[in-house]
Amino acid sequence: MANQVIAETFEQLASKVNSQSEDLELGFLIHGFSLMLPLLRSFGIVFKIVESDAVQKVDDLMETAKSVSSVRLMIENDIANGCVRTLYSPSRNLLRLIRGLDFCRLFFRNILNEGKQNSVRIPATTAYLEVFGPYHGAVLKKIITVGIHTVPTMSKICKNVNEDEDSGRVSMQSFARSSQVVIQYLHNLFLSMNQGIDW
Repeated sequence: MANQVIAETFEQLASKVNSQSEDLELGFLIHGFSLMLPLLRSFGIVFKIVESDAVQKVDDLMETAKSVSSVRLMIENDIANGCVRTLYSPSRNLLRLIRGLDFCRLFFRNILNEGKQNSVRIPATTAYLEVFGPYHGAVLKKIITVGIHTVPTMSKICKNVNEDEDSGRVSMQSFARSSQVVIQYLHNLFLSMNQGIDW
């Protein structure tokens, strides 16, 4: 089950973060992001832009992970090289992927809060506007908010990732909880190095 695998992976990532025994391994984190790609694809054509962008960033960071062991070290390297905010830098790529992760987290949380509604248009719109809205221009924002009307139903999304609705909701709840821990850790990492996260 795709959602279950994603949920289990982020539970493991959250456990590593909570243990505070060592820096978070970059390769394992990016593996978690790679598992999200089919999930983004299942949200329909309107999120194709987000999914296509995420694919390239995951590939680039997978390459980075071959020579950099931890997330902390990667950001430190970018700071030393003066390229943290440079287009396509590893740190910039990671921050963009974190937003994609946060969108999925918030989308799932909103779905769970809505109860057993088959339409996910409102949860998707709310999540998009909160996570991506501040960074997208007016034209792109309008295209996506209008296009959200084409987002598949809850049952269709679950079918696309080989889940039924009951198991899908369990996986969503697990993912929403564990991904919040991971996102907070990553945000704190950027902030602790005085790099900010709103760029």
